[in-house]
Amino acid sequence: MKPQAKSSTGLKVTEAIRRIHVRRVVCLAFALLGFALFQGFTAQAQILATVIAPANGATNVDPGAAISWNAVSDAQAYYVYVGTAVGQSNVYDSGSISTTITSITPTGLQTNTLYYLRLWTEINGSWGSHYVDTTFTTGYGTAHLSNPLNGATNTDPFAPLTWNSVPTATSYTLNVGSNPGAADVFNSGPVTATSITVPGLQINTKYYATLYTQFSSGTQSSASTFTTGTGLAHLITPANGATNVVPGSTFTWNSVSNAQAYYLYIGTSVGSQNVYGSNAITATSVTPSNLALNTLYYARMWTEKSNIWSYVDSTFTTGSSGTITAAQLTSPANGATNVDPLAPFTWTTVANAQSYTLWVGTSAGSSNVYNSGPLTVTSQTVPGLQSNTKYYGRLFTQTSGGTAYSDSSFTSGLALAHLTYPAANATNVDPFQLFTWASISNASGYYLYVGTTPGATDVLNSGVLPATTTSYKVFGLVGGSTYYVTLFTYINSTHYKVASSFSTAPQPLPSDANAFRSNVQQQTGNVRLMTQGITSTPIAGTLLAQVMAASGHTSAFCTDYAETLAQLLYGQRITARVRAIVFDSNETHMTVEYWDPFLSYWFTADPTFGLVYWNNNTTTGMSVSDISAAAVAQNWNSIPVLYVTSNGEIYARNYYMDPILLYLNPLPLGQGVITQPQTNPPATYMKVHTTADVGTPGLWVFGFVNSTDSVTIQNDGAGSITLTPGKFTLYSHDTSLRNGWSITSAPSGLQILTINRYLYF
Repeated sequence: MKPQAKSSTGLKVTEAIRRIHVRRVVCLAFALLGFALFQGFTAQAQILATVIAPANGATNVDPGAAISWNAVSDAQAYYVYVGTAVGQSNVYDSGSISTTITSITPTGLQTNTLYYLRLWTEINGSWGSHYVDTTFTTGYGTAHLSNPLNGATNTDPFAPLTWNSVPTATSYTLNVGSNPGAADVFNSGPVTATSITVPGLQINTKYYATLYTQFSSGTQSSASTFTTGTGLAHLITPANGATNVVPGSTFTWNSVSNAQAYYLYIGTSVGSQNVYGSNAITATSVTPSNLALNTLYYARMWTEKSNIWSYVDSTFTTGSSGTITAAQLTSPANGATNVDPLAPFTWTTVANAQSYTLWVGTSAGSSNVYNSGPLTVTSQTVPGLQSNTKYYGRLFTQTSGGTAYSDSSFTSGLALAHLTYPAANATNVDPFQLFTWASISNASGYYLYVGTTPGATDVLNSGVLPATTTSYKVFGLVGGSTYYVTLFTYINSTHYKVASSFSTAPQPLPSDANAFRSNVQQQTGNVRLMTQGITSTPIAGTLLAQVMAASGHTSAFCTDYAETLAQLLYGQRITARVRAIVFDSNETHMTVEYWDPFLSYWFTADPTFGLVYWNNNTTTGMSVSDISAAAVAQNWNSIPVLYVTSNGEIYARNYYMDPILLYLNPLPLGQGVITQPQTNPPATYMKVHTTADVGTPGLWVFGFVNSTDSVTIQNDGAGSITLTPGKFTLYSHDTSLRNGWSITSAPSGLQILTINRYLYF
C-alpha cells in the first residue's frame, strides 16, 4: 500500500483533554493511556531512515545520480517520493522498496530544477508519519544510460542504448565490456548522439557499461550493468527515420534465437497494415511490392515468443525514384570450393552505400552461422566456419534509399594459419612486436616469409617451425615501411600459403645520435663478454647462455652471439638483423647489421669478435655489402674497425683465419643455402704451396679438381686423416696438421693451400 501522511495520535489526545472537565482529568488520563497503548504508542521514539545523498539543500545534483539512505534495523520497507512540492510524488514514485536496498536511481528528473524528496520507513506494519523530507536542486550533471537502466535484466540486445542529453557536453563515449570498466565488446568513440546500437551483444549475457561525458573542462563517467534476454526483431533496413527509401527494396531484421515467427506491418498510421502485411513468417527479410513514392510509412515489426506477440515500431519515408546496387562477394567467389574457412570475406564497394551486412548460414538466406550487423568496411573475418562444409552467403547493401542484397554459396576446405598480428593490410604496426597466428589443429608445421616485395624473403625466411609455434620475433623491420608476408601451413606433407601485407609505424628518432651509437657498441661488447674470459663458454644466467640452451649448444657459435645481440637491440627498440656471410661453404659466419635512423643506413656489428665496423671520428661505417666490396678490392685500409671490449683485438687475432675474409660472399637476405659458383671465389685469398712445404705445422686447406676426390694424410703422431671437398665447394675444411705430416695418397691436380691474413694478424 502506498503510504499516506496522517495527523498524530498525540494531537487527538490533546483535543480530548481540552473538551473534558478538569474534575475527571485523572480518570481520563488512565483511559487515554490505554487508548495510546492500543494505538501502538511506545515509550521510545521511532528511528527512521534518513537521506545520505543528495544532502538536504544540495545544489548542482546530477539528475541521473542515485538517492541513498541509511539502513534501519526495524524497517520493513522503504518508499521514495520525488515531486515539485512538499510531499508530492508527481515526478517519481518508487513503490515499496525491500530493506535490502538502500539506494535507487529515480527517472524523469530535469536539469536545473528544485525537487522535494520524501523518504518513508515502514515500521510495525505501518507507514504512519514515518518519513523524512529533504530538498535538492539539480544541475546539468553527467549522462546516464536510460535504456537499459542500471541492473536491468531481459534487455533487448538488438535495441539501441540511450542516455540523457547533457546541454554542456561536447561529446559522449560509450564502452561496453565483459567486466567493469572494460571495452572489449564495444567502444563507440566520441559521438554527439544520445543513442547508439551496439553490435554483437549476445543473448542472456551480463554486460558492464561505462558512459563518458566529455566537457570542455574534462570528462565525467557513469557506470552501470545490464543483462540481455533474447530480445525482439528490429528493422535493420530501412532504419528508423530513414528517408529516400527506394520502393521495392528489401526490408531486413535481426534474427531472434527463440522466436516462433515474425510479422511485418506497414501502414499509413501507427500500428496499421493497410499497405502491407507479411503474415507470420520465419524468414528475416521481405520485399514489399506496393510502396508509393514520397510517402511517410509506419512499420510495426512483430516477434512471437512463447505464443506471445511483441512489437517494435519505426517509421520511414520513400523517395521519388532510384535503384539500389548490391555489393558482390569477391572472396569467396560464388560457387568457390576448398575455401579457407579462416580467410577474410571481401566484397565490392558501392558508392552510395551507408553500410553492409553479411549473413552466412547453412541454408539459402539464413544467418544461423553469422550475422555481422551493419559494417562500413568491405572485408570481414567470419568466426566459426568449419572445414569441408557448404555455406550460403547473403550480402546486404544499405543505402539512404533502401537495401538490396546478393546471394552466393561456397564450400570450405582446409583451415590455414593467418597472421593475427599484424593483421592483413594493417597500418601503424609496431616493428618490435611478435608476429602471431592461430594454431591449426591438423598442421604439422609452419613456415614464415617476410619481404619487401610480395613473396620475398629478404627480411625473414624462418625455416620450418614446429606445429606448437604460433609466434615469431621478426628482426630487421624498419619504421614507416611496407612489408609482405607469406605464412605457410604444412598439412599432410603439403605447404599451403596465405599472403598478406602491412605497414610499420614511423619510429621516433632517439634523442642523441652519439648516445644511440654508443649504446649499440656497448651492447655488442656486452654480448662478447657473456663468456668466461676469452673462451666460448657462457656465463650462467646471461642472455647468451639462454640462447645457447635453446639451440642445444654448450660452446658458443657465431650464430649464438649474433642472435643474442639481435635480441638485445630488439628489446631496446633498435632495428637489427642477422646476416649470413661465407668465405666458402666450409668457412661461414653470422654477423649483425643495425639500422642507424640518423643516417638511414645499415651498419655492421660483429659480436663474435667484439667489434663494430665504425669510425667514431668520421661518424662513418660499413654495411656487410660495403665490407664485402672492400675485401674484393683488397682495400683493407678503408675498413674501419672499432673494438668494443677491454680485450681489444684478441678475439679476431686468435681466430683460425682472418675474420675479414668471412665477408667475401654475403648471402642474399633470407637465403640460407650456399650455391656454386660463388660470386667472389676464395682462390685469390689463398697461397699455393709446393710439396716442399709438406710437413710444416699449421692450418692447411686442400683444393681438388673433382667433388669425389680425396687426400690421405699421415698426421705425425695423430694417425691417418682423409680429407674431401666440403659441400658446395672444391676445398677441404681448414685443418690443423702437426710438424712432420705427410701425404700418403693424393688425387691428380691436388692443391696444397693456406689462407692469407690481411687485416687481423
